[in-house]
Amino acid sequence: MTDNGNLGGANCISSLAGPCAAGTTACQAGALVCVPGSHRSGPIPPGEPHGELPGELHLAPTAGSVVLVHSRCFHRVTANRTANQRFSVNFRARPAGAAAELGGIGVFRTGAYDFAMDRPAMAS
Repeated sequence: MTDNGNLGGANCISSLAGPCAAGTTACQAGALVCVPGSHRSGPIPPGEPHGELPGELHLAPTAGSVVLVHSRCFHRVTANRTANQRFSVNFRARPAGAAAELGGIGVFRTGAYDFAMDRPAMAS
């Protein structure tokens, strides 16, 4: 059973108040999947980009919601199975005085990418 635009389900979390819909196991518009606390665990382990992560939690934010995630938090998205577009905006911040390259390298399960240099990078 899928959410069909209602609250998330199973381990999905909605920004709306109340429990998730009973018996719902998939979010039609896709979910943000993350592993709480994983930003303290080092780089994300290699693997398939959409493969499950141990301890993952599915988030199903509603339109207009804002989700803040540490850039090193293990995360992925699930497929959008609707005809509607889904948008994501990535903002990066660093403490004053920190090296300019801090946060400029995206670390993925398939490797790392240096956004400032527009090329693959070595993960740190």
